[in-house]
Amino acid sequence: LARRARAKYASVDYAHGIVACELAAAHVEYRLSNHDAARRTATDALAMAETLATPRRSGNARLLLGMIAVDTRDIAAARAHSECALVAFEALNDPWGMVEAQLLRAQAALVEGDLELASRLLSSASEVDVEEFEPQQHLRLTQAWYAQLAGEPERAVAAVEQAVATSGELERSADH
Repeated sequence: LARRARAKYASVDYAHGIVACELAAAHVEYRLSNHDAARRTATDALAMAETLATPRRSGNARLLLGMIAVDTRDIAAARAHSECALVAFEALNDPWGMVEAQLLRAQAALVEGDLELASRLLSSASEVDVEEFEPQQHLRLTQAWYAQLAGEPERAVAAVEQAVATSGELERSADH
């Protein structure tokens, strides 16, 4: 669907629509664990978003590239993308993006085994007032990951239970 929509936007030369479709397609590839395809598509979307000077789309592309980097254990890239995303979302005063970027930074620290840094970043992320359930859920899941690595399995289980309860619907928790 994203590719068909992209083709329609391309036929009328609507660049902003093309970027949105590229990001959607990259996210689908990511969810299918096609990391190389997701990275290529998200990188293309980022280049377009930066050319168009659309900071929100640039930030979203950076978040996705950071997620891919965490999953593929490319910590330097995860750090770089999450820091760029944080700058973009802070400039937009976007709490959702700020929390997501901080959580990516914390996840990169967890992959590296830097529990002290991860703890500070999680604390910072938890101070941001965000309404949407998804970043709240991501916060709880990252807290669970931290607790497990810190040798606190009971706290990890409690954080997972809080993550499930965040949306109020078990089905909405299933993509993580």
